[in-house]
Amino acid sequence: MQTSLLIAGLGYSPPPSSASELIGHYLLVVVLFIGGLALWTALAWLIYFLFSLPLRRRERARLTLDLLQTAFDHGESPERMLASLGKTAGPTLNRKLRTLCQLAAAEAPLNAALKETPGLLSPQMTAMLQAGLDAGELPRVLPACRRLMPDAPAQTLKAYHYLVLLVCGVSPAWILVLTMVAIFVLPKLVMIAEDMGVPHAGTAFLGIAHWFPWLVGIQAFILAGLWLATLLYIVGPAIRRRWRRGWPLPWDRLALLFPWQRARLQRDFSAVLATLLDGGLPEARAVELAALATHNAVLQGAAAKARADLAAGMTLPEALRRFDFTGQFRWRLDNAAHTRGGFERALAGWHESLDAGAFRGEQVAAQLLTSGLVVLNGVFVALLAFTLFQMFVELINAAGTA
Repeated sequence: MQTSLLIAGLGYSPPPSSASELIGHYLLVVVLFIGGLALWTALAWLIYFLFSLPLRRRERARLTLDLLQTAFDHGESPERMLASLGKTAGPTLNRKLRTLCQLAAAEAPLNAALKETPGLLSPQMTAMLQAGLDAGELPRVLPACRRLMPDAPAQTLKAYHYLVLLVCGVSPAWILVLTMVAIFVLPKLVMIAEDMGVPHAGTAFLGIAHWFPWLVGIQAFILAGLWLATLLYIVGPAIRRRWRRGWPLPWDRLALLFPWQRARLQRDFSAVLATLLDGGLPEARAVELAALATHNAVLQGAAAKARADLAAGMTLPEALRRFDFTGQFRWRLDNAAHTRGGFERALAGWHESLDAGAFRGEQVAAQLLTSGLVVLNGVFVALLAFTLFQMFVELINAAGTA
């Protein structure tokens, strides 16, 4: 009898006696298992989709450049090859490339077709291809465009840090916990303390109530920044392209504030410039196309001044002094001009060094941000636990002296 009462007090119910109830319980377990499995599968697919975005963008750009290069290698116009590709392999192509093939089949010029498919290639590649088409130098521009595709692994690792922040560092659940504690738990504890005659309970509550909105606000601000970064990662170049239409200079100046962005912009400019110079383009035209490859209005303005300096009789290293962010570009370019292997070969090691430095700087910043927010979250949890346990201790002490 006592055992039955104890079991009933613990909330345990005996197994169903009838077969229909037993089957109902089993069906509920199966439905919950299938629902959980479907939710987990959907979440895993979503994570895979988001993580593979930069890699799929790079693959889409590589395929497009390979098609254009193949057309020139076979002496065929790019529009004709894209039109025939759309007829033979249309359903197997991705949506943006299929749109480009359809525009080519409608006898649209390649320059206009690229404008109608802005998400097919990065803005830098699109600008370079359009400039090459306008000048009739597209075969020389294609190798330079391939220089703009090495950053997808770094973007994928950055997305991994965002996921760590989302799971371990910041989440809406923590804001909800703080709010619920401030609204429901703390007032109840203050009421109990006042009924028990615990001194200074109201004062302690007022201090906690004063700090809680700040804690919630800080968490909400961090969460908003995280979701904004996630949105920029998911949407990618599309939203940045729209923002640059109205305010190109502020956005591009902001990009130059980050060391890893400056290193990548210098790498892109120098690599494309070396490829174009080795391809036989005039220095002024090569500087213009290399600045277009950066898709940065600040650097494009500096390129315009460099072309004016070249026209005034300055040497190329002197004219490009505005692009020397690290203090090495000028003398490396001067040395490359006196070597027999060409600019691209002479500057290859420096480009790899810039790429490695940008990758290292970005990952260090991401690691510091991740670790800092996790520690900050731990401080918030410790503050909440300390506050609650302090009130519990005061209530226990009051109950012991009563």
